[in-house]
Amino acid sequence: MSHDPKSQPLITDIQCALGRALLRCQHLERVLKALVVGRFISTAPGDMAAGTSKRQELVKGSPLGWLKEELLSKYLRIEGSAEDDSELDKAEAKGHLAFRFNIQVPHEMHTALSHDLSVVHQRRNQLVHHFLEKFDLQTTESCEAALKYLDETHQLFDAHISKV
Repeated sequence: MSHDPKSQPLITDIQCALGRALLRCQHLERVLKALVVGRFISTAPGDMAAGTSKRQELVKGSPLGWLKEELLSKYLRIEGSAEDDSELDKAEAKGHLAFRFNIQVPHEMHTALSHDLSVVHQRRNQLVHHFLEKFDLQTTESCEAALKYLDETHQLFDAHISKV
């Protein structure tokens, strides 16, 4: 990558700010994983360790989008909504023991959390998949625009991650 030598200090600042943003996203992912890992377990009688291990592996390798959906559609249930027993029915059909845990929340809280997670998820995807398409980092102007975008990203994360 060839760039304006005057922009090197800016590029270093960009790398730090981008790293900070991605670490915050990873921290959020870890929090969501901790919440949803114990939400549902299905296992053959006498083999609880294998069922637990299988669920841990599923959650461990899951991306932010899957975690968001798992949290919003299965872990948190809107007060008064019907329960989806399909997971329990599948477990029963296999002869498995199953455990499911969810929390009922008011519709407004669910909607707000969905919005906050969607905003963070969308920005995270922009950072991971499209940052260099958006900012070529070849000029001082592009570097300054990238830093401004990352500052806005940190403000956005401050506003939304804290609500999660």
